[in-house]
Amino acid sequence: MQTTILALLLGFLTLGTGLAQGFKKDTKVKITPYISVTLPAGFAPMPDMLIVRKYGAYRPPLAMYTSMDEVADFGVNKLVNRSLKAQTDADFYEQDLQILAGFYKSTILALHSNVVFLQEGIREVNGKRVIIYEFVGEVKDEEKSLMMGKPQMVRQYSHLRYAVINNEVHIFNFNCPAQVRDKWQPIGQRIMDSLELQ
Repeated sequence: MQTTILALLLGFLTLGTGLAQGFKKDTKVKITPYISVTLPAGFAPMPDMLIVRKYGAYRPPLAMYTSMDEVADFGVNKLVNRSLKAQTDADFYEQDLQILAGFYKSTILALHSNVVFLQEGIREVNGKRVIIYEFVGEVKDEEKSLMMGKPQMVRQYSHLRYAVINNEVHIFNFNCPAQVRDKWQPIGQRIMDSLELQ
């Protein structure tokens, strides 16, 4: 009986998040036929349970990856907020980037407090014009808030890029806790600069 309980306990302790073995070396990943990115050694696809735990996602992203210590994350998603498309099913175009940049900056400021922008603007990266926001801000830590029963804030470093691909807005996100920014910021920059968008 004691052996069975011990075996079950050890099984639960080693279950963890189910994080797959990370890439052995920098690896080019094709996320969709029109998006590819090079991810560093040690990154792995993020399991659905971890996505829900960390982000409370109501719908799965196109792709989500995390470092083996689950500290730094990179994700790709598509815009689903139809209110940006007014009352019609209009498409987005690259010439809409200036308007979208203002909207997304307002969204960042609404979702984070004490924001310090490190970089912002519209730039061409690998032949594609993208909106770039790199910042440090405070955000609610969902997991700690749930455990503590009241909102818990955490300082977070984020590097976001937005691009219009096939007339849809795609969002690229790299983030980590602000206290480890010195380690992860150059890695996040390398990931973002490796994006190939068609």
